[in-house]
Amino acid sequence: MVAFDVGADAPRNGGGWELVRRDGNGSPFREMHVGRPVSTLAVLDPGIGAYRIFCHIFHGASAEVIGSLQLKVAGAPLARTGLAVRQWPAGPALVAEWSLPQEHLAASDGRVEFVFEADLRPSGSALWLGRLGCVPEPGLPAS
Repeated sequence: MVAFDVGADAPRNGGGWELVRRDGNGSPFREMHVGRPVSTLAVLDPGIGAYRIFCHIFHGASAEVIGSLQLKVAGAPLARTGLAVRQWPAGPALVAEWSLPQEHLAASDGRVEFVFEADLRPSGSALWLGRLGCVPEPGLPAS
């Protein structure tokens, strides 16, 4: 698999995901709760190099909670490279992005578990997650 793009209403292959719900606009999301990280499994091509991972975040949490969202691979947090509103075919969405260095892939032979964690205690609410995706870093070949 070179990359993936998984909608919130698609089946998830990791742990901790809640059932799909819809916001007031009908957009699907899944909730992330206190003490329950969520994960997604992927097999990526280590020969590609670095990847960019993204996650749509819905309006179900405060800026503090959204800011605490981390993505870990093999227990190590990845560097967040962006948190901004981006235009998507379904409309604008807040998107968090992280960089997955090639070293993580080489060490795992391309088998990766992405684990999302957040500090949900400040607001006591859930964090709403939408589409997840992974693409080669810009400027790298996609085959």
